Amino acid sequence: MVTDSQLVDRLKVGDEQAFAALYERYSEVLLHHLVCMVGKNEVAEELLHDIFMIMLAKINFYQEDRTLKNSFKAWLFRISTNRAIDEIRKYKNIKFEETKNETVDGSEMEASYEKKWRDKKIQELLIQLPLVQRTFLNLKLNNELSHFEIARICSCQVNTVKQGLFQARKSLKNMLLIEGVEL
Repeated sequence: MVTDSQLVDRLKVGDEQAFAALYERYSEVLLHHLVCMVGKNEVAEELLHDIFMIMLAKINFYQEDRTLKNSFKAWLFRISTNRAIDEIRKYKNIKFEETKNETVDGSEMEASYEKKWRDKKIQELLIQLPLVQRTFLNLKLNNELSHFEIARICSCQVNTVKQGLFQARKSLKNMLLIEGVEL
């Protein structure tokens, strides 16, 4: 398998296939990260396009950090997070979309409905968390980044990430209890 470092080196000399490979590798996880941050699929898709254009424009400035396991991934998530924060500041009234219902047969319908209701409730509560806590949770849970990588992405200390994650989980748990959602 071709590493991110190899693809980045090829991209720096203008290899379009390297760009396509990086897009293929990261577009889905970045889109999910952006939807979690801004809450609207259309906005997230536009931001995804912007992020890859920013990546292309700044790829020659990228320097691999050997202290990070996922240096390029962290760099790309930093660009994404910063771009999403800019968009949120620009349009403070962005609301989360409702998830689309899928049809399920027979006895699975009730379980599916319960899960969708719970997931929707969690999404509604997540948007109420402060942006920093919401970002930390998304990067940790959905993208499986380390505390150190999250700190790099968000330009903060590792202890700040740990504290933010603790507070986010505590707040989310309390909100779920208040709403009557079983854990």
